[in-house]
Amino acid sequence: MSGLDLVFESPLADVVAASETIDCLVIGSGTAGVSTALLLAERGYRVVILEAGPLRLMCHIGNATIADTTGLASKVSNASTVPTRWMTSKEAETGAEVTPVPAWLGVGGRTVFWTGTAPRYKSWDFDDWPIGPDDMSGYYDQAERVMKVSGTGGERPPFYQSAGQRLAIERLTAAGLPARPTPVGIDTHSARRLGAGFDSSAARLLASEHLGDFAEGARVSLVAQTIATNLRVERGRVAGVDVLDRRSGQTYLLRPRHVVLAGGAVQSARLALSSGIDKLSPLVGHYINDHLFVQSTAEFPTATADANMNVMMDATRERPFHLQIQGPFKGTWYHQSNSTMWVNCNPDGTHMMLAAFGVGSVEKDNRIVLDGGAKGEYGGMQGFRVIYDRTARDAQRLADMEAMLSKAATVMGSAPGKTQINPPGGALHEIGGLRMGDTADSGVTDTNGRFWRVENLSAADASVFPSQGSANPYLTITAWSLRHADALSRSLGKASTAKASAA
Repeated sequence: MSGLDLVFESPLADVVAASETIDCLVIGSGTAGVSTALLLAERGYRVVILEAGPLRLMCHIGNATIADTTGLASKVSNASTVPTRWMTSKEAETGAEVTPVPAWLGVGGRTVFWTGTAPRYKSWDFDDWPIGPDDMSGYYDQAERVMKVSGTGGERPPFYQSAGQRLAIERLTAAGLPARPTPVGIDTHSARRLGAGFDSSAARLLASEHLGDFAEGARVSLVAQTIATNLRVERGRVAGVDVLDRRSGQTYLLRPRHVVLAGGAVQSARLALSSGIDKLSPLVGHYINDHLFVQSTAEFPTATADANMNVMMDATRERPFHLQIQGPFKGTWYHQSNSTMWVNCNPDGTHMMLAAFGVGSVEKDNRIVLDGGAKGEYGGMQGFRVIYDRTARDAQRLADMEAMLSKAATVMGSAPGKTQINPPGGALHEIGGLRMGDTADSGVTDTNGRFWRVENLSAADASVFPSQGSANPYLTITAWSLRHADALSRSLGKASTAKASAA
C-alpha cells in the first residue's frame, strides 16, 4: 500500500486472519453500502466494506479543484469504469457488437461522479412494491439529512436561485409544464461546516468517526481493490465469501456473520447468480430494468448574466417521466458516462442540457446471463450480458419524452438542438435482479432486503426494487439502504465485542 490507501484502508491479511469477528461484510462502497455500514456501526456492529476498485477521489468530483479545460475530469471518470454489455435478445442471438455501458469501480462508486439530482419517488411509483410510500417516508427524511439535500424548503433552499432559473420556471409552468428547482445533494444550510458540499458516499465514509484500522478494532474498515468472487452457500447460509486481492492476484476466504450485497443492481444480482443462488431462488437475475432516457440540448441566442439553473418537471401518474434542465455550458453536448456537469457548467455558455427519464416496462425476461468469460483481473465482474428488450409501450413513451424535451426548449426561448434516445443501460439507473416480494415465490428478497432462502444474506441496493420510479434513484437507494440497515441491526442480535464497540 502507498498514499491514500495506506491511510484509509485496512490490510486484507488482517481481515482474513480474524474474519469470524466481522458482524457484517458489505460488498460495495456506493451510497447503499456506506449508508448501511455507518448505521450498523452506530449501533455497535463491526463492519468491513469490500470495494473492487481503488480510492481515487475523497469527495465528489464537483467539490474537487480539477480543471476540465483539457477533459481532465472526464479522464478521471473514464479511468474508474469497466465496460458492461446490454443487448436485445436478437443481438444476443446473432452475436452483434454492442456499445459498452460503463460501470464504476472505486471507493464511492458512481457517487463521486453523479449529477446530484435527489427527488423522492412519487406515491404511485410504489404501486408494484410490497411496501408503500408510508413505509419509506421516515427513511426519506433521514436520507435527506444524511445527504444534505437542498431544495426541500425551510433551512435548505435550492442550490441555484438565479434570475434565469426563476424565468425558466415561470415560462415552463405557464405552458403547462409545472417546474421547480431540482432537489440536489448539495449542502446549502447556512451553518454548513467547512468542507461540506456535494454528497458522495466516499466523503461520508472518510469523514466518519467509525472508520479505522481493522486490526485496532474499528467498527468500520475499508478494504479496496478486493473483489468478492463467490458466496459459499451451505444449508441455506453463506458459510464463506471467496475474495480476490487484485493487487496480488491471490484469493482468500472470509467468514463473516452476515453479508450485504451493495454493488449496484447488476453486479449484486450477477454475484448471486454466479454463486448459484438461482438454484434456491429462480428469480435471481430477472426483472432487470433501467430508466428510459432521452437527452437533448437547447441553445440560447446569447449568454445571459445570472442564468445558472437546475430545474425539473416532475412526473405525473398520467405522464410517468420527468424532465431535467441544467446549465449553461460552453460545450454543445454532454455524455452521461462522464458525469462532470458541475465541473463544466459555465456562466458564459449558451447551451443547456435537457434530459427526460421515464418508467420502463418491467419484464421478467429482461435478465442477466452469465457467459463464463472475463475472469482475470475483475474476477468475473465482466463475465455476463444483460438481455433487455423494450416494449411497444416503451417506444411510445420515448417518443412522448422526445417531444416534451423539444417543447420545453422552445418554451424557455431557446432553440432545440441534438436529441438522442439512449439504449437500455444508458441511463445508468439500473434496478432489479434480486426482486423484493411478499413471499419466497414472488421475490428473491423480503420487504427488508433479506434473502428468503439464504438466512444471512441481504441486499441494500436497487437490485431489490420491483420497478423503476419516475425520479433519479439515488435518494431512494439511500433511503432504502437505511431501512434495510435498520431492520438488519435489529435482527443481528448481540453487537460485536470488538474493542471499538465497547468504547
